[in-house]
Amino acid sequence: MQPVESDDDLFEELWAVVVAGTETRASGEHELALVAHALAAAVAVEPEERAWALTALGSTLRALEHQHEALQVLQVSLGIDASPKAQLAASTCAVAVLCDLGRHEEARSLGERVRARHVDATFLRALGRVYFELSLNQDDGTLRSLSDSYFRSAELEEARTGSV
Repeated sequence: MQPVESDDDLFEELWAVVVAGTETRASGEHELALVAHALAAAVAVEPEERAWALTALGSTLRALEHQHEALQVLQVSLGIDASPKAQLAASTCAVAVLCDLGRHEEARSLGERVRARHVDATFLRALGRVYFELSLNQDDGTLRSLSDSYFRSAELEEARTGSV
């Protein structure tokens, strides 16, 4: 590696190494995305850009079934002073990861704190999953009703905003 003059130069040089490395070995799409997101997070200067890059990295780690690492990255993203939309994206992913880990009470706690400030259809679906899994674990009809309510709310939000 040569000395670099800027973050952009560093990113380009690291990316060239990554691409060269993937040409010589079989690498899945998620693994390449993981490296790309890690590089983006490493060179992101602005808080908003960094929060989004870390959330993307956390999502890719989750897809690769590295939930503990994903949660650590998402917690860092949540600690950044970023836009409500960026915070909602990180929170939604964190709720899903907590469900993956079977930490439903933590997922519910985080979800309810975030719900008081931000809502979108994806987040409502994540909360629906939390309450559905809690209802299965606790055989509680009230929790199942809450789950159904969140899933219906997600459908209504999609219809209202035209998003899917």
